[in-house]
Amino acid sequence: TITASSESSTRVNQLLAGESDIVTNVPPQEISRVESSGGASVSPVPSTRIIFLQMRYDVEPFSSQQFRQAMNYAVDVESIIENVLQGFGTVTAQPTLSQFTGHKPDVEPYGQDTERAEQLVEESGHAGVDITLQTPIGRYLKDVEVAQAAANQINSLSNVNCELQQREFNSLVQDVTAPNIEDRP
Repeated sequence: TITASSESSTRVNQLLAGESDIVTNVPPQEISRVESSGGASVSPVPSTRIIFLQMRYDVEPFSSQQFRQAMNYAVDVESIIENVLQGFGTVTAQPTLSQFTGHKPDVEPYGQDTERAEQLVEESGHAGVDITLQTPIGRYLKDVEVAQAAANQINSLSNVNCELQQREFNSLVQDVTAPNIEDRP
């Protein structure tokens, strides 16, 4: 019998009560409760779910490759994995992980380098720019928390102001998939 529950806390409670044999998508904050239960364990597996910051390449400041690179240098992905996702994640430089077809092992991820980020913002000609990071609410594991961390790291640059806008997933996905790129956020 397969049953579905959209609430992660319900799934974990069902597992710990013996009402379910297997559950998926156990949130990081519930791992220790599952592991200490004595009757259940967690088996992390690679996923095709990739969290990334999408930038519209056809509008300023994101039309500048230097500015896009700066945003990559501004975000400390390893810190987000460790502190927000409690170690459950892997840094990648591409939309697939090494276990999957299409992965290119010679593409290296950006490391955080605030000085380089600020330098690239200056070189891009967009110093002092205000940008908005839009994130869905409750669609992905720790989506708001991940976005808050990224926005705070970008905002910590001396020459970029970054605001976070939380949006309902359905509304955001409608805008992101608009037929004309000019209508997308």
